[in-house]
Amino acid sequence: MKLALSHPLHNAIKAYFEQFIDDDCHLDKLSEDDWALLRHIQVFLESISQTTKALESNSATLDNVLPAMDFILDKYEKGKEQFKDHPMLSKMFNSGWSKLDKYYQKTEETAVYVAALVLNPWYKWAYINKNWAKKQWITRAQKMMQELWEVYKPRDTDITPTQPEPKTTNEFLLFLDEQGGDMEGLEDEYAHYCAQLVIKIKHFDARDWWLQPTQQ
Repeated sequence: MKLALSHPLHNAIKAYFEQFIDDDCHLDKLSEDDWALLRHIQVFLESISQTTKALESNSATLDNVLPAMDFILDKYEKGKEQFKDHPMLSKMFNSGWSKLDKYYQKTEETAVYVAALVLNPWYKWAYINKNWAKKQWITRAQKMMQELWEVYKPRDTDITPTQPEPKTTNEFLLFLDEQGGDMEGLEDEYAHYCAQLVIKIKHFDARDWWLQPTQQ
């Protein structure tokens, strides 16, 4: 009941109906259960509204698509559990979840959504490993990303680790130089990028990072 009464228009609308109780509008009077229902819907829609507001600027790049869907799907899943016995809200949350899940699955038809997420230095694979519950989802995303990389991989920019030229004739120091890890083989740019730590900067825009001269 407290949830219903917290709506800012509750008292004003209630007073209106009490004033015109003899008119036909009394048939439209909201019960306390109606107010509770409206409040639950309002709380849920506020989450959707905040997501929309956060992504309506020119910073709304493709890497925001999957996190936005993850966030909203989580709200639906919590609503499904909370109101599973509610005669109206249970249907609303199940229907909304089903529709959003349908479009989420369509993102698997192309690798660009995963690629945009992974190539954001703020997220990389850390976001997916943290937020995707099923191992097969992660494995499928890794496969899609690797296949995409093999298509667009620049063949002339592989990182070739090389041993530095000795700068000393001291036999002991030369011995220490030889104790480092195995440097054989190639490490391509994608593997090198994924191995680096994520970049935690507030309101990070991946485009700014990739356009820096050091990333060219």
